[in-house]
Amino acid sequence: MHHSLRETFEKITPLDNREWEQIQKRFRPEKVPANHLLTSLGETETKIYFVLKGILRLFCHNPKGEEVTIFLFRENYFASSYHSFVTQTPSDQALEALEDTSLLSIGKTAMVEL
Repeated sequence: MHHSLRETFEKITPLDNREWEQIQKRFRPEKVPANHLLTSLGETETKIYFVLKGILRLFCHNPKGEEVTIFLFRENYFASSYHSFVTQTPSDQALEALEDTSLLSIGKTAMVEL
């Protein structure tokens, strides 16, 4: 699995090899093309992503119906419509790849297992 994921975790807490094995086996590689919506408005978020290569954009609509960018996630960042992921309710945010993007993803069940 990618060294950058472990480095990111270890900025928070040191991991021994057993702990790292438990984490890395739960992440799955994904590749998405530019302009792909990982999470649509109104959809319940099912994953948290770790950006290996590329850029993701989290956006919503303002009261006028215009798109407003909330955050750009670059390499070595975790990305998600986090509130939707935690609460398992429909998201008022969308997550989009701005360019061809390589990710690692972890689903809700796998995250809870950790």
